[in-house]
Amino acid sequence: MTRSVPEVMKAFRYSAKLSQQEMANLLNVSQATYHNWETGKYKVPLEAYPSIATCCGISLTDLLPPGFWKAE
Repeated sequence: MTRSVPEVMKAFRYSAKLSQQEMANLLNVSQATYHNWETGKYKVPLEAYPSIATCCGISLTDLLPPGFWKAE
C-alpha cells in the first residue's frame, strides 16, 4: 500500500524527533497550517516539498509517493 504525502511527512517528522510546532517554525508557516497539511485537510503546496524534505533530512524523492514522476 502506498502512503500519502501527509503520512510520509508525519513519519519522517517523528523520525526527526520534531513537533508540529518545530516543523512549522522551520518552514515559516503556522502550526495550524502545518497540521492541516499533515492531516491532509489542505494539500501541501508543491513549492513547500523541498523545504519539508530538507527539514526531515530526506531527499525529495523520499517524500513523494512511488511513481510520482512516471508519465501516464
